[in-house]
Amino acid sequence: MPAIVSVGAAFTGPGNKGAVKREPREELALRVRMLRGRHVVDVLKRLQAELGPGADNLGPVDLTRNPLRAYVNRLGQAYLVPPLVDDLDPRLAGLIGDLSASVTVDRYGRADGRPLPTRLLMVSREVLRFRIGCNFAGTLLSWGPRSRRPFAQLVTPDDLAVEYASEDPLSPTVITHYRRRLVEGKPAAVREVYDLTNIDAPTYRIWKGDEDVTQAATGATFDGDDYPWRYAVADGWPIGRPFHRIVISGDPRHVYQNIEIVEGTLRVAALYTYWGAGVRDAGHPQRNVEGAEVTGTSSDSDTNA
Repeated sequence: MPAIVSVGAAFTGPGNKGAVKREPREELALRVRMLRGRHVVDVLKRLQAELGPGADNLGPVDLTRNPLRAYVNRLGQAYLVPPLVDDLDPRLAGLIGDLSASVTVDRYGRADGRPLPTRLLMVSREVLRFRIGCNFAGTLLSWGPRSRRPFAQLVTPDDLAVEYASEDPLSPTVITHYRRRLVEGKPAAVREVYDLTNIDAPTYRIWKGDEDVTQAATGATFDGDDYPWRYAVADGWPIGRPFHRIVISGDPRHVYQNIEIVEGTLRVAALYTYWGAGVRDAGHPQRNVEGAEVTGTSSDSDTNA
């Protein structure tokens, strides 16, 4: 049985491999909050760790500096110009969602292609941002039965756990997607597991805790030949080779890469909060008197003085 490298569980390796401040999903969740500007509680906890109860006297947390997001925004320029794609039917581009100007379409046409559809371009930009900041991200590919069109959407890495078989380190074998969805008409926190460990018997299951709710959530099962996400029929695959409908971009095994920028983001926000409190508290008008002697006061340590 091949060894499995799992991303999404707490690190419990031997001491000579080092230690971490946060387990992988906590680290990823922190980075996602930073990239979305939702890390105010994380900065407050950093202030409390450094100052204890005194942190409550500093006033509002300052989030005006975000080195991680600045780094990602500077580096993530790849999709500012729409990539050229070929063999894309204009009707399919329209279904995906394309608002490209006719002048742009004509210009790309002279290079025997067309611009990446607008909707895909927007999703690709978001996926790239989280790939840079978190070292990986996911793109969910699906079909909207109501709108009757294909779509793609970002899956942030804190909602993913990815397993790789050692003989094929570039291809995930199991992808778990943590999300909320309706189960028998009620919203529930679930995990959707795409398992291609046995490529001839792929499975997709929805778990609510330890309960398999695939049938209750979808009205169907997705095992073996009923697994729907497959490439076109080809030699050796009479019903098409199965694939993961969540495409992993980046490497989930490098969770802590660029951790210095993450720690720097917490520290910079904490230091700017200190600075703002100092400016504010030092800026109030002061009343000073020279040579005054206040009656009834003494420096005598005797309590009866």
